[in-house]
Amino acid sequence: MKKTVPIFVIIFIFNIIFMSGVSSQWVWQNPFPTGSTLHNTKFLNINTGYAVGSDFTAIKTTNGGMNWHSITSNFDSVPSGVILQNAITSLFFIDTETGFMGRDNLFKTTDGGNRWVYLNSPFSPVRSIFFTDDNTGYITGDRIAKTTDGGHTWVVLNTGILESGEYESISFPSADTGYVSKFGSSSYILKTTNAGIDWTVKFNVPQKHFYGLQFLENNIGYACYYYGGYVMKTINGGDSWENLEYTSYITSLRFTTVSTGYVYGENGALHHTTNGGANWAYSHIEHWANIDFPNDTLGYLVGRYGIVWKTTNSGLLWDTIAPSLNNDLLSGDFINRDTGYAAGRGSTLLKTTNGGAIWSEQELNYNYDFNYIGFQNENTGYLCGLIVLKTTDAGLNWDSIAYFGEYFKTQFVNSETGYIGSYSFLYKTTNGGINWIFLERPSSTLSPTTKSFSFSDNSQYGLLMYSYENWPSSSYTKLYSTVDSGQSWVQVNQLVLSSYMYDINLISDQVAFMNGGYAGLLKTNNGGYNWSLSNGLPGISKPYFYNLNVGYFTWLGRLYKTINGGADWTLQFERSNYSFNSLFYTDVNTSYILGNQGVIFKTTNGGGTMVGINNNVENIPEEFILRQNFPNPFNPSTKISFDLPVDAKVKLTVYDMLGREVKSMVNTQLSTGRYEYQFEGSNFSSGIYFYRMEAVDNSGKKFVQTKRMVLVK
Repeated sequence: MKKTVPIFVIIFIFNIIFMSGVSSQWVWQNPFPTGSTLHNTKFLNINTGYAVGSDFTAIKTTNGGMNWHSITSNFDSVPSGVILQNAITSLFFIDTETGFMGRDNLFKTTDGGNRWVYLNSPFSPVRSIFFTDDNTGYITGDRIAKTTDGGHTWVVLNTGILESGEYESISFPSADTGYVSKFGSSSYILKTTNAGIDWTVKFNVPQKHFYGLQFLENNIGYACYYYGGYVMKTINGGDSWENLEYTSYITSLRFTTVSTGYVYGENGALHHTTNGGANWAYSHIEHWANIDFPNDTLGYLVGRYGIVWKTTNSGLLWDTIAPSLNNDLLSGDFINRDTGYAAGRGSTLLKTTNGGAIWSEQELNYNYDFNYIGFQNENTGYLCGLIVLKTTDAGLNWDSIAYFGEYFKTQFVNSETGYIGSYSFLYKTTNGGINWIFLERPSSTLSPTTKSFSFSDNSQYGLLMYSYENWPSSSYTKLYSTVDSGQSWVQVNQLVLSSYMYDINLISDQVAFMNGGYAGLLKTNNGGYNWSLSNGLPGISKPYFYNLNVGYFTWLGRLYKTINGGADWTLQFERSNYSFNSLFYTDVNTSYILGNQGVIFKTTNGGGTMVGINNNVENIPEEFILRQNFPNPFNPSTKISFDLPVDAKVKLTVYDMLGREVKSMVNTQLSTGRYEYQFEGSNFSSGIYFYRMEAVDNSGKKFVQTKRMVLVK
């Protein structure tokens, strides 16, 4: 276990709420540059290109896709309450420096993505963006809007179509002539010849979804629709359309000239024409969503898992340039702040020597899944799965020291002493894996379907868990303890839990957590004799604690954090496309998450600033202060902040006009600092509310203050 250091910054939210990746400051590390799905791409020349996607991803290359970097770190003029967290799907660049991106919100850059300015869009989401010059542009969503000042102000245009629906794609081959597609109960292609003032219907079909629309000349254009999968062409400005090609569920269309183009279907079919759609060549590429060609021969595909493909011969051959698909990562460990390892399925072993900025794959001559990696010092480490490997030269070489054929869990308490267990055995080594001793199991009349264990790093105390699954009639768990490092076992207080449990983990000799699917996450403070539910979290995954107070819990693609030993948990971070498998620390603020498809996230500030209560210790307050909420009146959310000059037990509660408690926002011990909490009023009716703060410091001095706020809907 790493050395414990005092907690200086404490961030707490009583209620579990969703956190944005930007605000929570978990930084993507692997696969590089991203593993999030990329929805759109735009290349301005053979070197400079952009791509946007899920999880508020935006990346840029200046060397033809060989290297990419994130461009979502600098935003100006973002209104209070706007959370930058969801996918970016719309992308348009006028030149290499000036561009726009968005979906839920709309942003503009004039310096190649180094800085983005928030634009006031008249609707959300923004489905497509198109500019005819530096100042004149159009966006689509449930309406169409036009700007003549570079996006700073927008005017909603009237197309004459009254039925509800969404305007999908927009294309202007010239300053005055443009086309737009709309889908709903009926789908349309509309045309304007006076820069959006008037629109006429050029195509109308029931229940189709036009996914792509592109005009390269005023009269020659292409369109495709998702359901039915046809590519259509017009050569007379939309007066008539010809069906050219069929592929089911078309999702993307891109023509580089009036003759050369590409369409893609969800089944992996990529169709390519060089004669205006008269003939098509077929190829198959999985997992991509959008395409762009800076010239006739050079093209790029982007799609799922952040994959980028590149062709230099008009699509005859495609090469993956970033990133390659990685196997699931299951375990990791750092020996210092810079050097760390991650291991997983398919003999995957990654190493970093610069704090995760670059992860390089290490070659192993063993074809196994590795569920555990642990280093006891900078040279000595272990890799465990069905086979146990050991290194004594910082991972340069790995030697097989044991093979067990079954595997469930591994734990090394120091460089020499370790345990490895499966469903039917438990072994121990005291000489670094040279020899393994079989530990006798407690007597039992039934064989467990799951058995887990956990040993103290500092003593001979350990817990052994037998879990029997006989669903749905009966499932139960028995717990045993040892005080002699596993030489003998005693059932803990004859404890029998009527639930199937997965794993058990000691935090100290007295504190442990046990997790199971139906029972949830359970905690004991007395060595396993009594257990209580830890705030109703699901019990599929285990918790990861740095000390008795600070810990994380992963479940699918969600990360929860506690700063009070599991009494309360905050949903701090979420990536729905992934499953998080493991978490490890280098200090109380620096942690790494490992997950499926080789995903790695890192934080250096304990997860960062959260939407909820935000602790600020840069300027130590001089007195207790409860500030007036802002904005006030508000709809639907407002922020409440307060100052703590010393550590204190704090309650922050919201009451209605009748004095009834409607929301408990804080009820915990907090350290010195300034805190900010976002109160969400979406589920409350309009009216006057009161928020009351009670704080008691360690000397017993009490501070109480109440303020009024108004919710107007």
